[in-house]
Amino acid sequence: MSILKKVFVILCCFYVFQLNQLNAQILEYKIPKKFEKEFTRFTDEDKKGIDTTNLVVFIGSSTFTMWHNLQSYFPNSNVLNRGFGGSKLTDVINYADQILYPYRPKQVVLYEGDNDLGSGIKPDDLLSDLKVFIRLTEIKLPGVPIVLLSVKYSPKRHKNKDKITEFNSKMKDFASTKPQLKYVDIAPITLNEDGSYKRELFLADTLHVNQVCYKLYAQKIEPFLLKK
Repeated sequence: MSILKKVFVILCCFYVFQLNQLNAQILEYKIPKKFEKEFTRFTDEDKKGIDTTNLVVFIGSSTFTMWHNLQSYFPNSNVLNRGFGGSKLTDVINYADQILYPYRPKQVVLYEGDNDLGSGIKPDDLLSDLKVFIRLTEIKLPGVPIVLLSVKYSPKRHKNKDKITEFNSKMKDFASTKPQLKYVDIAPITLNEDGSYKRELFLADTLHVNQVCYKLYAQKIEPFLLKK
């Protein structure tokens, strides 16, 4: 065996050892100030113990953060909510080593894009970020299926409607290239047939959705989730 091969084997063994050590202990997060409230809650929940049996982790922005009592919507699955409000896909990439990969989930559900496109990020650049996240997840969680939810339409971000449509289309096409990816289109749920908004599904801020809409989301997502 060449020296390079020996070094490679040693590094691989070290990585596996480090990963096992991390999984064996309660997570202590390095809490970013911007997400302090959510990350503190994550830490508290971890200390109580997380059932990782056939675990499905929902990770993303405030659409997940505000989905309270997530488990009650999916009684046939073991779900964990790791949404943190105001996040972008780059934040998920940056903090996945703290709030996603250590749980060793059997499935991941991702919702990001609202804040990205709302801050001026272009659909092509957001797609590049998505590809980075998927590649990292392929490395950290080999073979684990990932559900990609389309970005919702909302009155608050009506000016981004075309960009949302463009990105959703690109995400759908990308998902079709990898067998472990499943694109689930929840975007039309908030629209009438004529393209106008179903305002009765939104909170007063016209950005976030209410419990009625979450029930509709759950009906759309549930068939694709891993069961207990």
